[in-house]
Amino acid sequence: MRPIPPALELLAAEVCAAARRLSPDGLAVGTAGNISARDPESGLVAVTPAGYAYDEMIPADIAIVDPSGRLVRGDLRPTSELPLHVAVLARHQEVRAIVHTHSPHALAFAVARHPIPLICNEGLFVGTPRVEVADFGQPATAALAEAALRLLDRFPSAHAFLLANHGVVALGSTVDGAYSLAAQVEWEARVYHLALRIGEPHVLTAGQMEEIRRHYADLPPIERSPWPDES
Repeated sequence: MRPIPPALELLAAEVCAAARRLSPDGLAVGTAGNISARDPESGLVAVTPAGYAYDEMIPADIAIVDPSGRLVRGDLRPTSELPLHVAVLARHQEVRAIVHTHSPHALAFAVARHPIPLICNEGLFVGTPRVEVADFGQPATAALAEAALRLLDRFPSAHAFLLANHGVVALGSTVDGAYSLAAQVEWEARVYHLALRIGEPHVLTAGQMEEIRRHYADLPPIERSPWPDES
């Protein structure tokens, strides 16, 4: 058997560390949610195991699968949402990490099948004018993966979206980036829900979101001070 590339050991540690944060950060309950990361050199994927307590998880518990989802290393069964992970990673080579959460406010919008409008800075990196909702697909099936792929075909710029009645999918080039985006989607959903209770929320237009994004990207460098050597 060929040895596992060292990069996979690092990815397994990153996936494990992120998974251990899901419950404390309020992004999942119990063993819900799952995380994967792909090594672009070998194509192998590190993915969380199914039904395993996150607070007890160590990097050795992270399953390693090939691009088709066949187990390469691990004593635990990979997540039941493996078809979703391998399908998205195979179709979208720019994606190297996927974080799927069941965070409550975003999940409420997924249950209502109501896209989440972008209303504050936390929506800057979603990639679309609102967090869209994929068609319903039975969990843990190829149908769910196909629903996710159809949404990405319709909205190729999307970095995050909702699975109907299921939760959030966030995509990134790193585990930390995808995890942060999943948390930002939950924040958007929570703030929008609170605003709805107060009155009619003012949704930012796509133009306003792009203007905010450009403003942050174009911030000038901070001038260096000569202090204390003023002359």
